[in-house]
Amino acid sequence: ILSRVMINAMKTGYFPIYLDSENALDRDYVERLGGDVSKITHVSVTTIEETTSIIGKTLDKVIQHNAAVEEKAKQAKERGEPDPQRQKFMIIIDSLANLLTNKEVQDSLDGKMASDMGLRAKLIGAMLRLATNRGATAQVPILFSNHVYDDPSAMYPSIIKKQSGGHKPLYLASILLQLSQNYDK
Repeated sequence: ILSRVMINAMKTGYFPIYLDSENALDRDYVERLGGDVSKITHVSVTTIEETTSIIGKTLDKVIQHNAAVEEKAKQAKERGEPDPQRQKFMIIIDSLANLLTNKEVQDSLDGKMASDMGLRAKLIGAMLRLATNRGATAQVPILFSNHVYDDPSAMYPSIIKKQSGGHKPLYLASILLQLSQNYDK
């Protein structure tokens, strides 16, 4: 689904930045659907902290670029010239659920299996708050995939399933697309 959205966006001039925690970008599939793989910035990511840093730095650069383009557009208008076009970017995170924390990585290397007591959810929340704010300012759509699961403790199950990484993926999303499969025979 993310690949199809990305390819359709590319056809309208978007340059995707694909943050891939699963090494799941299928270049052949993208090409079969008419996408130009050379226009995708593909970045393999492992941790939430790394992904947050990339998103923050990328969006800051886009904000600066957009400000420069707007200044050039103002000058071009004064001279009666056509407006320069701003580049359109989009960020894709595939997948949010597969991102680790730095602590999880270090604990694994140290042979520890300690719980992070909500650290992961807090870091994802911080990443999504940063992305929401700066993404809106930069006019950059941000899409992500995430895993969902049923809440076995719920007396009255919700149609909206729980998501990995706390509540922020659900509450900060502008659009939520939830796919499920019915296993009834």
